[in-house]
Amino acid sequence: MPRIRNWKNLNFYRPDSETVYKNIDSLFSETIDWNKIETH
Repeated sequence: MPRIRNWKNLNFYRPDSETVYKNIDSLFSETIDWNKIETH
């Protein structure tokens, strides 16, 4: 199983605002800005 060190310092983003994850939903703070990714 992969591990992420210091994960408390990371920001997790959900793919869109309608996406809901059963057990880990509280980890996500914002949604991905797909337009920004496409631009850059």
